[in-house]
Amino acid sequence: IVELKSTSPANLRPSQRYIRRQVDALFKAAGPNDLLFLHFSGHGFQTDGVVRFAPEDATATGDENVLDPETTISLTEIVERLTSSQAKFKWLIVDACRENPTGTRSAAASARALKNIDPNKGVLVLQSCAEGELSFEDAEAGRGFFTGRLLEAFDGKADFDGDGALSALDVCKYVSEQTLAAS
Repeated sequence: IVELKSTSPANLRPSQRYIRRQVDALFKAAGPNDLLFLHFSGHGFQTDGVVRFAPEDATATGDENVLDPETTISLTEIVERLTSSQAKFKWLIVDACRENPTGTRSAAASARALKNIDPNKGVLVLQSCAEGELSFEDAEAGRGFFTGRLLEAFDGKADFDGDGALSALDVCKYVSEQTLAAS
């Protein structure tokens, strides 16, 4: 388990360089009996048909409301890499806004907003919100509502039948229902 946080030491901060380095290491180490689980929390957007995640050091273009794609992480590419990974189970979780990167709310801008990440065969993708929506923070908990519900699910609250086992569908159901209720 590798956790990159803004409050971590310099070599474990969520910069583009370290995210790429850690993701590359995870993909390289994943074997045929492994679970490959990636969780991104932060800001997301889409440009030129590519879903992107903004790391801590992402920079703006000349228009300060738009991030430079070269300084972001392509989640579309991550899904493609997950598809080709030999890991037995691959899961991408994204807790990020999916609003238009220009910050405007016009109908034309909304039409260009994030499209769903199209998961390929063998990859489960769980996202905190739909196209054009915002993902909300729980200020008291210091994390997104979605991530908080995800942690609850993994802590056993998604064990609907009480058998001590969690299925991916149970986790998805719990997180979806509880995130809507909490936010």
